[in-house]
Amino acid sequence: MKKGIAPDFVVDPKKENKSVEDKVEDIIHTSSQKDEHFELICFNENTNIGVTRSVFYAIRNALAYGSFSVNNNNGKPVYYFQSERNGEIRSQIRLKESTLLQWIKFFNMPVNDVRALNQSQKGKKNKTIKKRKKENIYE
Repeated sequence: MKKGIAPDFVVDPKKENKSVEDKVEDIIHTSSQKDEHFELICFNENTNIGVTRSVFYAIRNALAYGSFSVNNNNGKPVYYFQSERNGEIRSQIRLKESTLLQWIKFFNMPVNDVRALNQSQKGKKNKTIKKRKKENIYE
């Protein structure tokens, strides 16, 4: 899920004693991304349900309470989600439509297909690492 979104994937800004809003502002102002609508996920992790479910929970809440918007980025939609609880912003997420559609594909895939995809990507990564080691004899 996180592929394509890192390096701006943040799990828990409270570890830095920051609010979600402050951490998002830090990310925006320190990012070297040329695209002003770059993807990011910043939320206070619900340790009872883990990272992936926390992201789904945040998106679900944003949709349920109408705390979302869609912006146009050169003809490509970017979705902004925000989730609050008791007046505290718990998450801010922005994702490109292409990412959301890719996630839907993954979620609709049979488990064996997802495992096979993960294995093939691990294989590609290992081949790249081995190739680099062969090329640089000084490492």
